[in-house]
Amino acid sequence: MTQGQEIAILGSHIKALHIHDNDGKVDQHMCPFFGTVDMDSLVNGLKKIEYDGYFTFEAETFFRPSVYDSGFKLDMEFRTEAEKFLYAMGKRIIENYSL
Repeated sequence: MTQGQEIAILGSHIKALHIHDNDGKVDQHMCPFFGTVDMDSLVNGLKKIEYDGYFTFEAETFFRPSVYDSGFKLDMEFRTEAEKFLYAMGKRIIENYSL
């Protein structure tokens, strides 16, 4: 069963969500499109149920290599640029799929 099909089953029960990607093995909180999640299926499923809630990313590994490794940190200027990139990505998804 695809993610879009699972979303269709849940339908109006979905009130909020957070989106992240992974390698299909563990929960990695990667930036969308950097892993194995079928974003097309996911977003089309949301469109099918006419989802109108928040569209947020849980992608903290975009800012550090692993959620389990606190040794590497981006400086604030670069982190701000990374957040702008994530915002632009979310905006592009919403616009391209007319969510």
